[in-house]
Amino acid sequence: MKKIPLFLLIASIVILSGCTSNTNTNKPFQYSNNVVTTENYLVTTTNPYPGTTTSISFNVKNNGDKPVETKVDFFNVPGSGWSLQLFCNDVKQNDGVLECNQDLAQFESKPVKLVLTVPTQNIQSPVPFTIAYSIGYEWNGTRSASIPIIDGITKTIPVSKFSQSVQTYGPIAVEFGAPVGRTYKVNNQVITERWGYADRPFEITMDFKHVGNPSGDLQPLIIKPGSIKMTLNNMKPADDPIYCAFDKADLTNIKKVDVPSQVSCNMVQDTATNSPEVTGIVSIDYNYNYTFTKSETIIVQPNPQ
Repeated sequence: MKKIPLFLLIASIVILSGCTSNTNTNKPFQYSNNVVTTENYLVTTTNPYPGTTTSISFNVKNNGDKPVETKVDFFNVPGSGWSLQLFCNDVKQNDGVLECNQDLAQFESKPVKLVLTVPTQNIQSPVPFTIAYSIGYEWNGTRSASIPIIDGITKTIPVSKFSQSVQTYGPIAVEFGAPVGRTYKVNNQVITERWGYADRPFEITMDFKHVGNPSGDLQPLIIKPGSIKMTLNNMKPADDPIYCAFDKADLTNIKKVDVPSQVSCNMVQDTATNSPEVTGIVSIDYNYNYTFTKSETIIVQPNPQ
């Protein structure tokens, strides 16, 4: 019997073991409601001397499930005598430009760096300067809800149940409220109606909530007029004078929404149907600007004696 060389035998074992391995090193994406965050924050010195340089740097990261355009804007910066230079993605910006606009793909991060040169002057005591900057981006959210609607005659309890789709990622979320009707007992079972009736209006509520954690000072959250679109299937806003927070003639022209807040609308089944039960669907698509601010204090020290 012909012997197999030892080095070929070892190589065969390594190859076979590699083929049978079930180890998967690809980890699933971990998206976050905090779509844009900062990381690797660094200040070279918070106590510079006159004539020296310090810098504030960090990476802006996209934790969302789609690309995003970010804006970093420095303000409340020192004035006369100071030299300021901004680097966006390691590219030096023109003098006087203190704003970075960066497109970020999924999980991409890009560096921002502000270099400050302290003017050469004699000071007798420490002088503080608080430099502020904002980080903002535009984002979109969607969610939908399904509402059973019954005729109340042929069908007195629906087969389907009120349900909501999975909320998309983002710092503003929408929670739908189910219609709430009577509460009664049948054979000692308590039943609360969470469905609509074909022959009467029923209310749909939408709670707009802040679910992000910006690790900074959050600017007021406002969804501007016209930035919310509502789509309905098998139902429509009830006729006047029954209340609805939206423009019944144009469901894309929805009033301004302050977050957090609740908006509501009374609905009715859209058209008569021979079916004893239909499913009404309401979908919300909304766009908003999300901005938070951070700051850093630099204390200029007197020159050493």
